[in-house]
Amino acid sequence: MELREFAQILDKADDPDVLSDAIRIAIQALMFHQVIYDDTHSVPSSAVQAIKDHRTFFERYFAVAGYDLEMDARTQMIALKPLELEKPPYAWRLMRLKKDETLIRIALRYIFENGFTEGKMDGTGRVETDTVEIAEVYQRIAQATPPGENHLVDNLLRELNRKGIVRVGDKDRETRVTRLTILPGIRVLVSDTYIDRLQSWLEGDQQTSFLEAS
Repeated sequence: MELREFAQILDKADDPDVLSDAIRIAIQALMFHQVIYDDTHSVPSSAVQAIKDHRTFFERYFAVAGYDLEMDARTQMIALKPLELEKPPYAWRLMRLKKDETLIRIALRYIFENGFTEGKMDGTGRVETDTVEIAEVYQRIAQATPPGENHLVDNLLRELNRKGIVRVGDKDRETRVTRLTILPGIRVLVSDTYIDRLQSWLEGDQQTSFLEAS
């Protein structure tokens, strides 16, 4: 069905080659980033527009792979959200998070929601923060020493930057503190369902492999 629909879309296009490239790049961008925005620098505007113009096609395409396509006009976000299926996703054991990776994500979600409550969120649903605040929240949640600046930025936040969850800014030369922006995609990656599962795991016997030790 998806291939037939793809062919039908190209048949109606003014320039099939251009649209074909835009759709191809859009699919690859979503699979690579998981969350993109209108102003994601590495994604051409033509690819973003292709998703908006042919939303039904993309929804069906990614549903086959076990993803729900989520689009939000206010935040200019387009995201792939894993569907809740009976069987775990492919390579799920390899995708398990270490404790520090999980705690950083929880800390970012906390700061994001706190920013909303305190009116610090901008018009496109973004919250500014820095590595000092992240470390402080991490320490309160984990009751343990937070990761150092270099490990936090170069390892823990780098992957989230790729996924469209944060945008890491520059490091202040004097304070050595890194500014960053938490993007609306944090609610996709650290969803309410994810938090509920984590809470159940913490309250249970912890015999399941929800996350790995650091």
